Amino acid sequence: MSCHGCAEKFGFLKKEFGCPKCGFAFCKKCLRFTLQDPATKKQLHVCFKCNYDATQSPKKEPMGVINAIHRLESMDDPAKPPITVYRQPSRQVRLQELKRGLSVEDQQIVERLESLKKDDDSLVRSSAGQRKRTSEKIEEEIAERLARLKGEEYIPEAENKAGIMRNVKPQTEDDIIAKFSAEVEMDSKYEAGVVRDIEERLARLKGEPTAGQSSSQAQSQNLKFSIEDQEEIPEEDQVKLIMQKIQDELALEKRTGVGLPHDMEVDHGDVENQAVSPLVDSDDEEDDIDVDELCGICSEKRATLKCDECDGDIFCKACFQELHRDLGEVHKASVFKKK
Repeated sequence: MSCHGCAEKFGFLKKEFGCPKCGFAFCKKCLRFTLQDPATKKQLHVCFKCNYDATQSPKKEPMGVINAIHRLESMDDPAKPPITVYRQPSRQVRLQELKRGLSVEDQQIVERLESLKKDDDSLVRSSAGQRKRTSEKIEEEIAERLARLKGEEYIPEAENKAGIMRNVKPQTEDDIIAKFSAEVEMDSKYEAGVVRDIEERLARLKGEPTAGQSSSQAQSQNLKFSIEDQEEIPEEDQVKLIMQKIQDELALEKRTGVGLPHDMEVDHGDVENQAVSPLVDSDDEEDDIDVDELCGICSEKRATLKCDECDGDIFCKACFQELHRDLGEVHKASVFKKK
């Protein structure tokens, strides 16, 4: 550690002392100034800075600040005088003052000028009123055209305001009861209609006759819907859908042991001719499938693939792809052969 004044390091020959005023560490050589403590009346050894601050006269303000203060004091009161408002006399009074001291001819000229000014003022007021009426008429025409475009009935603003004023009357208890009963009746009709529509849609989807409709009409309607749906689906997708439906029906018939009714047979016109041969082949294949050869997931199709990484489980092609896609795994499969 070194002296705060001369920056020489303290040691055996240079002792460390503290300034009683600022508290910094100094050597004895740097604490050569003495001051009298006003409290104890003792002589204190202080550093140069503390001695200079104590013996120096108090700082004086710069002359620039003093001059600025004097200039501000010598200025007048900056408050502005009050504003006086003079009232202008009326036009009639000004006209009388203007006629005073004039000849008869000059007075007639003044009167003619005044009449012209009145005509100008009336013309300005009439033109302003006409512009206002024109703008209101244009707004009314725009509102009428807008209502016609929306398909609504246009009610003029004057009639609308009059109707509103006529309808503003206190409601009695009978009016409130009638209003709520009408709302309840409307809600019940709406809910009944919604439920009826849902029931009819479910019946059409199931192929069942709805209320007031025979079974033959329901079948013809279902056939119409199926034909319309097939017209929107490509031909290849129609064949796939027919094959899938027939396979599901055969699997259901095999599990239950009961034949399907005649009304569930598929009849789709030209598509039937394209699907006849696959039907026969699938029917024969279903009869020859053994339980051990069925897919391990759907248990409806013949297994064609065997996965060695899945403990030798067998799958059909669709189930194999779907299972490993969901698991996020890539397994190699081998062709499953009948034992």
